[in-house]
Amino acid sequence: MPDRVFETRNLVAAINAMRPVKTPVLDKVFALKEKSLSSYIEFDVEKDSEGVQVSVPSGSPANVINKDGFDTVVVPAPRFPEKVSIKPSDLDRIRKMGSEAPAVLADLVGRNLANLRARTDRTREFMAIKALSGTVVDGSGTTLVTYTFPTGHTPVLTGNDKWDNSASNPLGNLRSWKKKITAATGGAVEQFCAFCASDVMDAILAHEKIRDLLKNIAGKDIAENGRIGKLAGIEIEEVLGTYKSSGTRTDMMPSGYIAVVGIGYGNTSECYAPPEDFEAPDGIGSGKNPNVFFAKSWDEKDPSVKWIKAEARPLPVIKRPGCIVYAKVL
Repeated sequence: MPDRVFETRNLVAAINAMRPVKTPVLDKVFALKEKSLSSYIEFDVEKDSEGVQVSVPSGSPANVINKDGFDTVVVPAPRFPEKVSIKPSDLDRIRKMGSEAPAVLADLVGRNLANLRARTDRTREFMAIKALSGTVVDGSGTTLVTYTFPTGHTPVLTGNDKWDNSASNPLGNLRSWKKKITAATGGAVEQFCAFCASDVMDAILAHEKIRDLLKNIAGKDIAENGRIGKLAGIEIEEVLGTYKSSGTRTDMMPSGYIAVVGIGYGNTSECYAPPEDFEAPDGIGSGKNPNVFFAKSWDEKDPSVKWIKAEARPLPVIKRPGCIVYAKVL
C-alpha cells in the first residue's frame, strides 16, 4: 500500500488546511498574517499618533516622511516543534483492511496532525490573549516580547467605579476608552471589539444601568452566542479558555479584566518565521515565504517507529500599542 499520506508536501498541505480549535482573539485581533524570511521577526512600533499631510505646490518634489515616531523591534521568533509516533503494529492492522486501508491510514495521520495543530493553535490563542495585556509569554511563562501602552491605556478602577458597583458607569468608561484608542491610533480603527473575563461579563449583564438596554438590543445575541453584539459601539466577547501549568488550571483572561481593541490596518498582525528544518522547502535560508505550519514524517530503525512532526513559529505583533485599552474593572 503506498504511504503517500506521509509525504512532506501532503502533510504540509493537510496541517495548514485544518482548524481543529477556535481562536477568536487570534482571528479578530491578529487576522493579518505577515511572513519573515529569517529566525527573527522585525517590525515597527508606532510611538505617536499619525500626523496630517501638508499639501505641496504643483511640480514640487514629494515630502519626506521621517520615522521618528517609530521604534524598530527585532525579536527571536518563538519555535514550537512537536512530534508523535506511529508504531508498526498500527500500520500492520491497517494494511489488513484491504481496499479500505488507504482511507483508514489517512484518517490516522489526520488525527495525529490535528492533535499537533490543536496544541499549537491553543498556544497561538494563549499568546494572542496575553498580548492584549502588553506582555507575550509562552507556556513556561518566558517573556517573548513586551509592548508599552500609552499613558491611560491600562486603567485600574477602584471603589464605586468598579463595574460590580451600581454607581459605576461602564458605558461611560467604554466610550472614554474608544476615544483614547482613536486618538492614539490617529483614527486607524475600522471596528471596536472587546474581550473580557467571565466575571466581567457577569457584572455587565447584571448592571442595572445597562440591563434593560441589553435586553432590547442584544438579548438574542447574548442568548444564542454568549456575547454582546454591540455596547457603546463595541462588540464584547467573553473569554472562556483555560490552560494548565504545573497541574494548575488557569483562565487565559485574568479575572476582573477587559481588553478593548481598535481593529484597523497597521495596528496588529501575526508574524511567523520559517521552520528550522533542512527538509522544509520554505525553511530558514530558502528565501521562500513560509507557511504557518510545517510538517514531515520519517522512520526510525531501532526501535522501529514512524514519527510525524509539526512546527510553527508564530508571534502576535502590536504595531500601535495605543489600539488597546487593558482595564481592570473589578
